[in-house]
Amino acid sequence: MIIETPHLRLRPLIDADMEPYLAMAADPEVTRFVSPAPIPRASAEAAATHNRRQLATKGYGYWAIEVNGSCVVCWNHSATGREVYGSFHTRD
Repeated sequence: MIIETPHLRLRPLIDADMEPYLAMAADPEVTRFVSPAPIPRASAEAAATHNRRQLATKGYGYWAIEVNGSCVVCWNHSATGREVYGSFHTRD
């Protein structure tokens, strides 16, 4: 499912989002808000794969939010309908 407005696009994560996501997970400045240390690449890859599967099979998980064609946020929508995690990155 993809939801679009004139300024925003909400969509599932795609393969092209993986490297920016992994770079973000390895960045100590970003992860200091969500983890005591940068997230190892293998752990971040496993989490991304799991979250993409959750969204495809259960309808909740990580979504990408695009503004003017650039992915700026990954947003996790939980089964309870509450926002539980948001992270910012850009993809050129």
